[in-house]
Amino acid sequence: ARLAELLDLAPRELPQGEDPAMVMTALRHSVTAADPGERGGWVAALPLDPGLPLPAGGCWAEALGAWRQSTVALLTEPQLRSGLPAAVTALLRQWNVPLLGLIQWGGAWDEEMRRRDGLPWLGVLQASGLDPQHDDPEGRLCSALRLRWRCLLGELEGAGESS
Repeated sequence: ARLAELLDLAPRELPQGEDPAMVMTALRHSVTAADPGERGGWVAALPLDPGLPLPAGGCWAEALGAWRQSTVALLTEPQLRSGLPAAVTALLRQWNVPLLGLIQWGGAWDEEMRRRDGLPWLGVLQASGLDPQHDDPEGRLCSALRLRWRCLLGELEGAGESS
């Protein structure tokens, strides 16, 4: 919800269901039904590990790639001390998910460490208030996310022209 607010995008709830194809179809239908002229985009949280196997087979990462659904991964500060950021990045790339990048949720932003790990970090989103180390970390996050979105759209359009 915080990211949708910052980006001025519509927050959407993922419909309940195990089958990602049905969920994505229902989500896209609900967006179109809510406002057929809506073109600004939306944000929906996937509150589970995208690599977990689903009862019907496959996983959410596979579905996100198949649907070419642009994705950001939101990771908490404690998760940064594990291999999870690299694992999530690898998983999403494995399934050809259009990965916009990674966002750190809360905690102190260590730009040098994030640069050093070589992952597609966009910035930090604070749970509340501004990070005293930076004047406007959320503004920089939004700028980085918008820039990455424009780059990704260009890549997707270029790929469509070459096929």
